[in-house]
Order: sequence, then structure tokens, then C-alpha cells
Amino acid sequence: MPSHNTLHPWAVTLVDGSTENLVIKPLPITGLYQWVILLLADKEPEAVALCVGKDLDWINALDIDSFAKLAGKCSEINYPLAVALAKHAPGAAAKVAPLMQKSLLGLKVMAILANELEGAVGIAIAAK
Repeated sequence: MPSHNTLHPWAVTLVDGSTENLVIKPLPITGLYQWVILLLADKEPEAVALCVGKDLDWINALDIDSFAKLAGKCSEINYPLAVALAKHAPGAAAKVAPLMQKSLLGLKVMAILANELEGAVGIAIAAK
């Protein structure tokens, strides 16, 4: 599990092609609650903005691929902390449990899409 003291250097690409370096820090306890609430409300851009301490204009200036990777890194850092918090705080558990279900559903959907894509690629290769 990430420590609250761990800093994670990260580089992003903006839509204009420029790059920017930032440091992602694990969220404090109050931030974890906010992050979970935002994710449950399908407000991933806002959750990522909270995670990196940037505004939504900055988020909107990100290249799509950079945003997706940054969102994944924010989850990688903060999800285990939210789960650890939920183990000890009933209020957090009530908020994190639906996020865990949503994450599992997301993984299932990704697996289905990957299988479909693999099949489509196989068909395209066979057609050549």
C-alpha cells in the first residue's frame, strides 16, 4: 500500500503537444472521501483534478491518453488507501464498497471488450 509520504513524479502531454511534469501525492483522509464520492458520481475528471491539485481547465488541456494514464495512476495510488480507510471507518466503508463493486464491473467490461477486440483483430488478420 502506498505511504502518505510517497511522492510519484509523473509526466503528462497536453493537447498542444507540450509536456509537463508533476508530482502526484497520495490524498489525505478528507481527500480520499472526496475522491471516492467524485468517482461514484462518475466525475473522474474532477477526481483526477483533486488527486493532482489542478483545476478542470488544466485537466481539459490534457491529451486523452495522458488523462487516461494519469487517472489510472491516481487510482493506483489512492484506491488502496481508500480500502484501508474503509477497513477501520464504517462511514468510509459505506462509500468505498460501491466503488469496489463499480471497479469490479469495470474490469469485467474491459475483459469483454478485450475479447471482442481480439476477435476483431483475428478476423482482420485472417481476411488479409
